[in-house]
Amino acid sequence: MFTSNKSNSNGNCNSNSNSNIMFVPPGLALSLSTCLSSTVAATSASRPYGCAAFCPSLGTYPSRRGFLALTATQLTVGTMPFSSINTTNNPQEKKQNGPLATDDNNKDPVRIAIIGGGIAGITAAQAIANHLSSNRNINSNINSNNNNNNPLLRQPPPPEIVVFEADAAADTPFEGSFNTAQPPRWTAATARNANSMVPGAAMHIMSQRSILWQIAHDTVSEWAALKYEQGMQWLGHDGDDDAGQLSIDKFEVPPPYFAFHVLQCVGPNVSWPQRRSFFTFFRQFVQTSLWTGPTEADERAKHIVQLAKANRAIFLRDYQTLSKNKSSNDMGMGRGFISLHRTLEKAKGALHEAEQFGERAELLSWDQALQFEPRLRNLPFGPIYAVHRPDDVTANCLTYTQALKQQCLDKWNVQFRGNTTGTVTSVERTKPQVNNNNPSKRFRITTADGSRYETDYVVLAAGINTPLFAQQLDAGRYCPTYPLRGYSMTLYVNDETIGKVKLKAEQKEKHNLLHRPISVDQMYCTSVSPHMARLAGYGELVGYREAATHVPSVGPRVMARYGQAIFPQAINAREDSAVQCFRPFSPDDLPLVGKVTAVPGLYLHHGHGTLGWTLCLATAECVAQALVDDMQGIEESKKKTTFVLPDQTHIARSVLSPDRF
Repeated sequence: MFTSNKSNSNGNCNSNSNSNIMFVPPGLALSLSTCLSSTVAATSASRPYGCAAFCPSLGTYPSRRGFLALTATQLTVGTMPFSSINTTNNPQEKKQNGPLATDDNNKDPVRIAIIGGGIAGITAAQAIANHLSSNRNINSNINSNNNNNNPLLRQPPPPEIVVFEADAAADTPFEGSFNTAQPPRWTAATARNANSMVPGAAMHIMSQRSILWQIAHDTVSEWAALKYEQGMQWLGHDGDDDAGQLSIDKFEVPPPYFAFHVLQCVGPNVSWPQRRSFFTFFRQFVQTSLWTGPTEADERAKHIVQLAKANRAIFLRDYQTLSKNKSSNDMGMGRGFISLHRTLEKAKGALHEAEQFGERAELLSWDQALQFEPRLRNLPFGPIYAVHRPDDVTANCLTYTQALKQQCLDKWNVQFRGNTTGTVTSVERTKPQVNNNNPSKRFRITTADGSRYETDYVVLAAGINTPLFAQQLDAGRYCPTYPLRGYSMTLYVNDETIGKVKLKAEQKEKHNLLHRPISVDQMYCTSVSPHMARLAGYGELVGYREAATHVPSVGPRVMARYGQAIFPQAINAREDSAVQCFRPFSPDDLPLVGKVTAVPGLYLHHGHGTLGWTLCLATAECVAQALVDDMQGIEESKKKTTFVLPDQTHIARSVLSPDRF
């Protein structure tokens, strides 16, 4: 049933009469209207606004239907946005049915909730808002010649995008500046701990057989090192003499990188949702690692590098615009990257790997490496082998993300809800939905202060909390990720050494502390300011943050030793300067991006692992395309099978789809 509104001589509508409506495709409707023109002629003479009137496509959200509306006094043919259709006269039903059942004078906007205020959430908000804005501009051109006084032609409100923080600590403000020698203070480990977006970092696949054995080897090595240290302390050695020193303190061999604490993942103190999250992840990770060989691993690496290249292109495009703002004009962007290797065989392997994926690279002699980065002479071992990748890019992720957030606020009126009261505590489905083109407020979000928010679409981009929210929506199997603990150590040096990476900000020349970012023994050392460098690394399966905080690790100690060696003037190269970072690790290394078919209206932008800054800009474009396709009502059979990246490359949607698990 459809409520047909009579039109008076002024073209205003009221709802004094009800009649049945027959819906047919627009093409058939036009044919029928031709046949019925003589019937309508008499009516049109007395009711000019009630005559046969063709309403061209509005192309608005979430979708549209062609219709032929026949009443005793009126014929209306054309298409109409869902949000302007009144399906009932009952106000209570209108309230329950959501945007499909709203008054013409009080249309309810389509609502999109993004859960996650980090780089995954903010880039998704920017990409979705940009895609929706582009589509609405097209629709505005279509409607420019229409009579907008007619409720049937009136544009519905634009979609409403709200970004919710999923981690209360992530919204903690901090003091200080990266461009001074005084270290800023903060509690959260979020995008503030990322510098490197080098595509080269995306070439290393962890879901393969060799990594399973390395995890086992490193776990045993770390356990032995920690027990040895405890024994030396019991015997009275403080670690300063040779007897008390660990092998990892002597730089003789590469330190262990991985660690696996089973009881922290499935033990009695672990909650059932977290335990379920681990089992889901571990089953997929072991299957992928054992059942796929080097060929499949190389194929996954190609997809990741493809995304990383598109990510770099997006950043360089946005950098030209965002860097014009005074608040973000110094992102510390630098080009070039040097990877260090203890053997010539590994260096040649890295060189071949880069060339295989279409990146420029060159093998450097030790003297050449020192010319690029003089601080390498501070390493307590060497000479070693170096591979230079000139096209890799580094930049300050925090500055970029903040600039992107401000752009979302100013340009698209995206809402952000954070701090302890706005943090999401739960998300639930309000009613089962069969028709994906009929949102009708499918989800209810509850925040820490008890507020509730109903929304049509949900994008989960909540980092390590994403699988826990997915379980609340009966979609846990489509999100088999697990926290991978690593460390970030930001070192501050009051040093005016002139670098070769230079930027201009406010007519003043600035430089980064490192001439070239480097990687050594699976740790990355980057710099985006004259006084700061950052070490980051390690991958430990030790459970979720609440229980894992006090799990011992050699990571902070090793990073402090490397920091002291490379930057002897650092004022805070200490173990307690290391910040724990929990990254959402995907079982096949590929991020989970796109719609969850089993839960209409649910999308994931998640699972980037250690490559959030390396991939998020590109994958945000993918999730935006998937969401906007559904909002426009495009049938599954007519959707593209690939995502089109901004650099005009294509990646299959099935490769990133959460439905692959």
